[in-house]
Amino acid sequence: MIDTFYQKENLEVYKRYLYFQLKDDSRFQTQFNENEYHITYQSRTASIHFHDIGMIEEKIISDDKQIFYLHFPLTTFPIALELYQCMINKLIEEKVEPMKVVLCCSGGMTSGFFKEKMQNYILKNNLPLIIEGAAVHTVEKKCLYYDVILLAPQMGYKKEEIETLTHKHVGVIDPQVFATYDCGALYKQIQFYYRRMKHE
Repeated sequence: MIDTFYQKENLEVYKRYLYFQLKDDSRFQTQFNENEYHITYQSRTASIHFHDIGMIEEKIISDDKQIFYLHFPLTTFPIALELYQCMINKLIEEKVEPMKVVLCCSGGMTSGFFKEKMQNYILKNNLPLIIEGAAVHTVEKKCLYYDVILLAPQMGYKKEEIETLTHKHVGVIDPQVFATYDCGALYKQIQFYYRRMKHE
């Protein structure tokens, strides 16, 4: 445990340590200010703010969106370094190309409602997924920029016809998942179809 009497001095030691870790790291473009370090990697920028009271803030912005935030007191160097490394790992994490999926039902209303629920689920969990809803008669146009089409259970009989029409991977949503708007289960089903698509 760090002695709070020497809080400012300990914060300076920690800042200097990070400075020497970052200054020659060729992966990053780094800007050092008195109380804040900015670290840029590709389209992401991390910042570490050092507060005089011994608090440290770490955050990462990617495409104008905050994707990482920690706020903690400098209590021990090992814990602070572990949290710093956690931020760096997130900063250099490979961007995942989002899965692109169309949900399709007969008139588009039910799939549109499920799409809205899924969009909230995607935002809340920061998932790599772009989703659209479509009526069966519009699916050929709607699917141009998507990889997988998932049909409502009652449309399962059209699976082969839509595969032939669109030349896309087509699956049928589990009836229990569709009837209960179970976003987590649908996401798992989407992952399953994507894995299968990549192995074909």
